Amino acid sequence: AFGAQVCLTVAGSEIAQVIYGDRIPLSQYADIGAAVSLFGCGLWAWSSQTVLARGFYAQGRTWFPTVLGSVAVLVTLPLYVWCRKEYGVAGLAGASSVAISAYVLALVLFLRRDFPGCVDDYGRFVSRMIPSVLLGIAAGKAVGAWLVWDQPLGRGVVLVAVGGMVYLGAVMVLDVPEAKQVVKMVRQRWRRHR
Repeated sequence: AFGAQVCLTVAGSEIAQVIYGDRIPLSQYADIGAAVSLFGCGLWAWSSQTVLARGFYAQGRTWFPTVLGSVAVLVTLPLYVWCRKEYGVAGLAGASSVAISAYVLALVLFLRRDFPGCVDDYGRFVSRMIPSVLLGIAAGKAVGAWLVWDQPLGRGVVLVAVGGMVYLGAVMVLDVPEAKQVVKMVRQRWRRHR
């Protein structure tokens, strides 16, 4: 999810151009790119909420995540309205990321309360992932600022490659164990298919 966030942030408008071509005005691609980038900030939460909800299901508390999600929608509804009014479509994407992130953080807090003796390493993980994501985005944006290439597919591939490689390099240098496991799995799969 974090790697996808980097890719969507650095090449959101290029991805939209590849998908929509000339069916929408060229000026809208920057707006789509901004919305995709802000929506991408919530990918970590979208990808983890179903896993966290299963922790409640395993306890027989199947309604708790649903009720909590409904409360989160009601609490964040004014945020959606305000963000839409002030920032348009990008505001809605940002509000969505804030809402899902708040919901997931609440799920984590309630789930941790049910398992008081469990030790987690969220702080260590987050302190290594945030710089990795920011470095990947910064690298992709920096290349995008000087890259003079009007072809959206080629430009998008370059931006994603640069942002993604810097992100992957950062997670490896910062010793994120989960990233090393993913790289190991990809290498194993690659070797099997060769």
